[in-house]
Amino acid sequence: MRAPICPLGPHAAGPQLPCPGDPVEPLPECGDAATLPPLWEAAVPDAVVTPWRLVGPAVCATPADITPAMVLSAFRRLPLAPSPLVVQPDRGWVLVNKPTVVHAEGGPQTVVTTILGTAVTVTATPVSYAWDFGDGATLSTTDPGRPWPDGTLAHAYTRLGGYRLTLTTTWSATYTVAADPAVHMVPGTATTTSATPLEVRERRSHLVGSTCTEDPGAPGC
Repeated sequence: MRAPICPLGPHAAGPQLPCPGDPVEPLPECGDAATLPPLWEAAVPDAVVTPWRLVGPAVCATPADITPAMVLSAFRRLPLAPSPLVVQPDRGWVLVNKPTVVHAEGGPQTVVTTILGTAVTVTATPVSYAWDFGDGATLSTTDPGRPWPDGTLAHAYTRLGGYRLTLTTTWSATYTVAADPAVHMVPGTATTTSATPLEVRERRSHLVGSTCTEDPGAPGC
């Protein structure tokens, strides 16, 4: 682990205290780059943890110090835009026992973040979708769906009432570091969530003597 001075205990990652022989020196000034504290090492041979020993001095970070795990941690904190959730018919309410078509919009997103003072470009791509229709029904798919009349994802509500439809999108990503064109895979995924309220209503047919345009107050209008 990296720490300004010797860690407390064999696996400490919190406060540190000076140890005998600690080279307690000011950390180097690195400008826009991050300053990496000295590197300490402890081993566990035969289940006995050895004392920490200094194996590397404090240094100014370079792009080579950026690890995939650092990028994954940053990726999961990025402000990715949730996949837009579309419901058809798009009027805030749907009919009971009739298919409600849903689909997700949006594609890859590129976000630039900074790790150890170095620009890292992350390109996130949606890879799967988890739908929670709010009535106990769920659906997981790699298909974002399509709009009506070619819709591939639909759900029929069987009970009247108000529901909250939620879409969780899972994203994978690649990244590049600074001006290096080499593309690397992020070793993990991130998720975003979008949601919309829905009211499920019932409609009944009626015989009328005129159209609803002529008599808006007629039964069924």
